[in-house]
Amino acid sequence: MFFKPKSDKQRGFTLIELLVVISIISLLSSVVLSSLNSARVKASDARHISSLKQLQTALSFYYDQFGSYPSGSGYDYGGSTAFETALTPLVTNNFISKVPHGYNYPNNAWPYAFWYWNGGITCGGIPPNGTYTLVFLSEKSTFNFPVYDVLSQGTRYCVNGS
Repeated sequence: MFFKPKSDKQRGFTLIELLVVISIISLLSSVVLSSLNSARVKASDARHISSLKQLQTALSFYYDQFGSYPSGSGYDYGGSTAFETALTPLVTNNFISKVPHGYNYPNNAWPYAFWYWNGGITCGGIPPNGTYTLVFLSEKSTFNFPVYDVLSQGTRYCVNGS
């Protein structure tokens, strides 16, 4: 009979070594993915603050030219065009290039949206001042704006016109 003698050096990895490597890779990938999600949320919130500032500036220019704010009110979610319709005069008069939209969730589903109220609403306990109110949702960030309400998805902040 022909038998190969066992060598003192075995080739390959043991099962334990493979499991350790796989668990280290899994741990590292979960840390990286959570960091990426955090960065995505911060970038999204920063984009909405930028859009809010652009809307405020455009509304001020509109008021300076026409002596009033665009009529109508609207929400930007669920396929509704009321928000865009209410603020279309800002685009047609070249104060902004396009009306911003809420978060990139399916159909801008509630409550991931911008709101615009002509005449204003109570904002953070502050009664409306007759101008306008803008409301937006923040997923994680904290801002120095009055709080409209707090939901499981994040905090909605509001801003009254001046």
